[in-house]
Amino acid sequence: NLTVDEQILAIARRKAEASFQAYKPSKQEHFLILSADTMVVVDGIPLGKPRDEDEATEFLSLLSSRDHLVKTAVVIMEGASSSRECLKMKQSLQTTQVFFRHIGEREIFEYIESGEPMDKAGAYGIQGGGGNFVEKVIGPFDNVIGLPIELVKNLLQEGAWKLKK
Repeated sequence: NLTVDEQILAIARRKAEASFQAYKPSKQEHFLILSADTMVVVDGIPLGKPRDEDEATEFLSLLSSRDHLVKTAVVIMEGASSSRECLKMKQSLQTTQVFFRHIGEREIFEYIESGEPMDKAGAYGIQGGGGNFVEKVIGPFDNVIGLPIELVKNLLQEGAWKLKK
């Protein structure tokens, strides 16, 4: 019974926790793990990566001539190799509104034939051919690509983490 936002945050947390458990540092050190998950949401319904070409067609037809939300959850965890436990975790969610123009059946078919939409939430990549369907973006563009940099910077500041250059 999670909201869409809670679902996306939970997925990003699970990814971070799995990486945290798998990481085997070579020396005694503190480390950060950054995890993210992006989902397209239309009418409150999350659209993940399409299972097949039919579902990709369904997603793109649904998005045609309308707006949707792109939501990216980011989680940063700090750990210490000596204790193997999470010392600190910060998480947040970024939302961007995207407006699609009308997409014809032929365009959808050709785009799916390119293979690009098959590993993308909502069956499109704005940085590739899917960008041709976009009329307008309200909010951070990098969020639609998959990693909202300003949000990452804010989480690093909240956690008082400083990265070496």
